[in-house]
Amino acid sequence: RIWVGSHPWVDIVPPTTNAETYACLDGEVIMSENKWSYGNIVVIKHEWVYEPTDFSKKTTLFSCYLHLSQLNVTKWDQVAEWTVIGKTGNTGNSTGEHLHFQIDKAEAPYHAYWPFTWTEQKAAGLDFMWAVNACLWMENLKKYTIDPLVYLDKVSEYRKTPKVETKVVETPKVVETKTEVVKATEVKVETPKVELKTEVA
Repeated sequence: RIWVGSHPWVDIVPPTTNAETYACLDGEVIMSENKWSYGNIVVIKHEWVYEPTDFSKKTTLFSCYLHLSQLNVTKWDQVAEWTVIGKTGNTGNSTGEHLHFQIDKAEAPYHAYWPFTWTEQKAAGLDFMWAVNACLWMENLKKYTIDPLVYLDKVSEYRKTPKVETKVVETPKVVETKTEVVKATEVKVETPKVELKTEVA
């Protein structure tokens, strides 16, 4: 299920109970704990990854994995892509076993980002599910999160694309040489005549 109302991104129902859950990219675990309605949650910080709207640039993103039954990593662990970080479950505010998976931008005020608070929900006169269905603060969701499945598909395709290496070749510089022609002036030097006198004794 993807993006129903202001519910961030995707809920994945596993083929089996307690299915292994993997890190989507290399990164550092910044959260691995049981947290309120999130249940058992893992958040991974991914530095120097492709900017979602421009792959020629790099950025920082945060992947979030919620409602886990088991946590296989701890805070500050360095994990590689495809590392098992936990198992799917039904912890926290969940109505059945699934993996809630989302990717937050670095600008999000916290992770895993949720577009509205309990205070905002109550101020709107809505319970939790009605607030989601009413798309409460949908603009925040679009501002601070990205579609994780679309992004990861693009990353996969981009990695398969042959990269053309460009090299800067310096053009040899042509040095101009000036040849100056100097006109020689003929100078006539007269040698003084010296008269020698020879005396005979």
